[in-house]
Amino acid sequence: MAGSDGADSIDRRRVTEKDLSSFRQIGDGRIKWYLSFALGALFGAVVFIMLYGVRILDVTYDDWLLTGWYDLSQHYVGWKLYRASGWHFPIGLCDTSFYPYLASVIYTDSVPLVCLFFKILSPVLPETFQFFGLYGLFCFMMQGGLAKLILRRLFPNEAICCVACIPFVFCAPLWQRMFYHTALASQYLILLAILLFMYRDRIDKQWKRIALWCGLGVLCIMIHFTIYGIVSILLLGFALWEAMDHMQAGPVGVIREESDGNAGQAGTVHRISGAVIVFLGYLAAYLASTVFVFYLFGGFYGNISGEAEGLGVFSANLNSLVNPIDYSRIIREFPLTGGQYEGLSYIGVAAVIMLFPALLNIIKNYREIWRGHRNAIIVFFTVSLILWVIALSPVVTAGSKVLCEIPLPGFIYDVWSMFRASGRFLWPVMYAVILISMYFAGKETGRYFTVLLLIACLLQLYEFSGKAESINAEYEEVKEAHFQADRLDMIDWEGIEHLQFMHDYYFGEFYGDEIRGQMIGYTEFALRHGMTVSNFHFSRDDMDGVRGYIADCMAALEAGRAREDTMYVFRRQDFDPDYLQSRFKNVRYIQTDEDIIVVADTAD
Repeated sequence: MAGSDGADSIDRRRVTEKDLSSFRQIGDGRIKWYLSFALGALFGAVVFIMLYGVRILDVTYDDWLLTGWYDLSQHYVGWKLYRASGWHFPIGLCDTSFYPYLASVIYTDSVPLVCLFFKILSPVLPETFQFFGLYGLFCFMMQGGLAKLILRRLFPNEAICCVACIPFVFCAPLWQRMFYHTALASQYLILLAILLFMYRDRIDKQWKRIALWCGLGVLCIMIHFTIYGIVSILLLGFALWEAMDHMQAGPVGVIREESDGNAGQAGTVHRISGAVIVFLGYLAAYLASTVFVFYLFGGFYGNISGEAEGLGVFSANLNSLVNPIDYSRIIREFPLTGGQYEGLSYIGVAAVIMLFPALLNIIKNYREIWRGHRNAIIVFFTVSLILWVIALSPVVTAGSKVLCEIPLPGFIYDVWSMFRASGRFLWPVMYAVILISMYFAGKETGRYFTVLLLIACLLQLYEFSGKAESINAEYEEVKEAHFQADRLDMIDWEGIEHLQFMHDYYFGEFYGDEIRGQMIGYTEFALRHGMTVSNFHFSRDDMDGVRGYIADCMAALEAGRAREDTMYVFRRQDFDPDYLQSRFKNVRYIQTDEDIIVVADTAD
């Protein structure tokens, strides 16, 4: 029996190698890979400029960032605070955004890797410098270029690959995130992970594969923690695939020749232990490299809490893969609950159309597909299941209905809530469905596939045209940013080095234009005058420290010991001016329509 198992293992490897060799032939006899990548990148650049124009590529034009989505404004000002800060170790720490403490640029979601790069170049950059437009263009170019390289493993025709790029660039989560949460528009990092799967057989040494995954993980942790989490799940799938292959490539000869007794058992144990070592080797190297870089950027500094509110709110819906929300002129929007825009993972009408012949082909040939790609299929379904479970969150919904709410132990909830916007974990599944639908539709339709693909992708262009028009109209308009705090520029602030917010207002109390005027307006004012700010908006922070320092400031003001280098900002809706004047000593007041500013009275 053991001997026959070994023979079956050899046969399965022969089938797999045969299939892989056919994939290799598909890539032969065409333009060089870098030219193919360049064509895809060019397509991405054209689509980006069609949507956003070229004005935002001007690094000195930043009004569009200060008047756009609040999150975008926060991310841009987070970069400005990091640029204005002195250097510290760890290198991601900033002394201008969380006075009197240090805080990491990782938690401003400002694309930390790019922030570090341009901070190094800061002495030669113009006074106003925004990189978000250029980074957006880079994301679109990488999206098109990497999609093209992935598609080369599936299709023998370069023209087909060019057309098949459309669903990857006309992609709902890419467009949604671009200038709402720009770091999350780094979808190319997920495509890089898929690329490592697709070209796995061409990376001849295991240490090279491990090194590439470590490099990708490091990139992810320096761009956004959620994408790092997503790619980490994909890494687990890749390591599982490697371990399974190691099991099949073990000492089969020993088992076949001495299938009885201790020798056969020893061979099995050897293969299993070797597979476990392979799996743990990937995991250990990946975690060691990424955790070190996270430390290097100050991710562990201070009393930062990893958990956040919103798990089960910002999740995926069971309809997320086919729900376009407001991105389709063809398919209607389906109901959602709460903040499930975070789970937008719409595959696009092209993939929807091709799913039908693809599923037909899979049903007809499932035995052959299973025999040839058993390990790959196991990995795909394992990873997809994990991603679906994380994305759906403990609150499972279908449309507007909550199907079930799973109670969790506290420690599991705390770990899961590190990725409170869990719906984003469905993105790799979206890309996988697009690829699978194209590949098997091609198998099923044969010579008619080119026509089917062309029609489907043209429909996707039409489908996204309404959204494209609205985006283009928004970015055609020249923006000018104005804040209430701008009027304070007329006052001489010499000697004032710190701006202290006397409230932690941005936690669940209000959001939108009011917080923009308060947080962004005053932080811009502080930057113009060389001041630090206290509790800037971070994705994760030390609220106990914030509230403790605010309490210390209140005690000092009441005792007549206001710091001469600090301006204290109170909101009128929190404090009545007469009440403050009755409690504080040795201070003077500057009042605006919405705020009361208190500074030490230094008059003799």
